[in-house]
Amino acid sequence: MAILRFVFICLEVLALFNVLIFVHELGHFWAARWRGLKAERFAIWFGKPIWSKKINGVEYALGWIPFGGYVALPQMAPMDMIEGKSTEEP
Repeated sequence: MAILRFVFICLEVLALFNVLIFVHELGHFWAARWRGLKAERFAIWFGKPIWSKKINGVEYALGWIPFGGYVALPQMAPMDMIEGKSTEEP
């Protein structure tokens, strides 16, 4: 019974953590839109999307790793260096 209770508490913490992440990323999204920036993607969770839908030029996505989220703003910085892609020609 103690193991089941522990698992249930872990799931509750994970759910609360993800609600906080959603609200946090929504703040980034709203602030960017308010300042006139173009958001390419609003994603909750990481990894390959298990669900995505494009509405008004913004792709909303839900990944399969439940530990984070992001708002892709192409005006902020090129993502090639962050994602590990080389900028040099071979």
